[in-house]
Amino acid sequence: MQGRPWVARLAGATLLAAAAYQLTPVKAMCLRHCRSPLSFFLARRTSLRSGRAAIAAGAGHGLYCLGCCWALMAVLIVLGGMQLLWALALAVVITLEKQAPWGTAVAQAVAAAAAGLGVALLAFPGLLPHLVSVPSMSMSM
Repeated sequence: MQGRPWVARLAGATLLAAAAYQLTPVKAMCLRHCRSPLSFFLARRTSLRSGRAAIAAGAGHGLYCLGCCWALMAVLIVLGGMQLLWALALAVVITLEKQAPWGTAVAQAVAAAAAGLGVALLAFPGLLPHLVSVPSMSMSM
């Protein structure tokens, strides 16, 4: 990073892309499938007797889950793949999107927040170091 504006602009563009994806019908469809995995597998229960069919069904369900989360994972990579706080925040967001009854509202709120942050980073690249730096926690006794 080291204060290079192009890195902040890349992060801003990634956030804007993730914000846009959060509002797409594809994201909504993937969330519907991930919210109810049991119905996904029950619809295929007669074909799951062979190992090959079970693997194919599991891979198909995995693709729906990937469809839910890939854009947020891209944000995690760009904003600090090794930052525990960013990873925790995105894990909470993904869990709420998939499991909370108001998960669609969470996805929309995340889209708004990501869009705002993306625009801010495009306009003010100097913000990025403040977003990805973790304050040092010194333990003094």
